[in-house]
Amino acid sequence: MEAAVQKHAFHHHLVGQIQVVLTAVQHTTATGQHLGHRGQSNALPSVHRCNLPRRCVGLVSLEDGMDLSTAAGRLMANVLASVAQFETEVRAERVLAGQAKARKAGRVWGGSEAGRLISVTEDQAEAIVRMNSEGVAKAKIARATGVSRPTVYRVLKHRSA
Repeated sequence: MEAAVQKHAFHHHLVGQIQVVLTAVQHTTATGQHLGHRGQSNALPSVHRCNLPRRCVGLVSLEDGMDLSTAAGRLMANVLASVAQFETEVRAERVLAGQAKARKAGRVWGGSEAGRLISVTEDQAEAIVRMNSEGVAKAKIARATGVSRPTVYRVLKHRSA
């Protein structure tokens, strides 16, 4: 009886280990990554998060020729993960430097000038204010003037300021 319980427990443990490996492999496959593919977010951190060595599970990448159950394979995986992290940080630094340079040169991006109501004509804005003062519901104002309800609120806020 004791041997049957141990065998069942081992089987249950093994199924759990296989599910962990499959989850890591599915994530890697679904994102189109190879274990050591440069230029994209690296799949190695997701594999490492599963703590495969601690769970006594080895992972061999046939495409990349890397065996994470060996010391050399783990070293290669850690080096590749470090390089991927470095590339990510350098890319972020370049983006921030480019944005700072653009700001210094007077470049602005995003949004429109303050107070500009692009989609609302003056007649629509007057009708919105008038109907609101008459106590008409915001949704009815929106339908009557042909604008969205958030636009009605924006016009009212802009006109009351």
